[in-house]
Amino acid sequence: MNDVTTTAPSHDPEAQVSWLSRTRRPASPGALSRMAAGVGLCLALAMPAGATVIVDQAHDATLPGKFSNYVGALETNQQAADNFSLFDDATLTSLSWVGQYDVEQTALTNPVDFRIYFFADAGGLPGSVPVITVDAPATGVATGGSFDSSPWLAYSIALPSLFLSSGEFWISILEYDTQTPDVGGSQWMWGRASLSGSSATRSGDVDTWMITGSNMAFTLEGTAAGVPEPASLALFGLGILAVRSVRRRARADCGS
Repeated sequence: MNDVTTTAPSHDPEAQVSWLSRTRRPASPGALSRMAAGVGLCLALAMPAGATVIVDQAHDATLPGKFSNYVGALETNQQAADNFSLFDDATLTSLSWVGQYDVEQTALTNPVDFRIYFFADAGGLPGSVPVITVDAPATGVATGGSFDSSPWLAYSIALPSLFLSSGEFWISILEYDTQTPDVGGSQWMWGRASLSGSSATRSGDVDTWMITGSNMAFTLEGTAAGVPEPASLALFGLGILAVRSVRRRARADCGS
């Protein structure tokens, strides 16, 4: 039996188009499977990405802390706050910080209660009224470092998805646990990030904030509106790869 080979007409363009329409095969099951797998991977990567660091002021264990308590009267300036900038709208999901007690304190039972204030900036000082207040227990975990014989403790809490528009803000981290004596004994101090920069202190909720030196140590994590998520970039790249793969397969099937 003679083999029959179909060849494309070489001179008539219309005949060539007609021949291609008859001989072009649909994408093979393998190509469709690869395309479906690519789409599935794209959809998986399009799920919400993990939180990223929005503000990070790393703790310097060689510097003394700064008193920051909601109760107590050992120091005139008993509350501390530090400023930070958001260049894009952001949703904050977690907060970490470092602190210690001015005298080694082992009597407090974890977790310890903290109050977190977020203030809008008002002419280089925290506003008179906090825009957000978060009360949360936090467990102090020894970092292995110390200052003046008092160990540094690391704390971390989840925030209830706090949305802040871009701009200038202040954060105040206050220990207000009833285990801490109002007078006498030891009081909690917020760790510093550096001696440069500026922070603010006041004696109580109704007092005026005063600018002081030093940046305080804290880290805010969440999602920022202006930062492309890795999943979005991966989705775009995989989409291109999927289209190219199907095109190459179609050409190979057509030429076979």
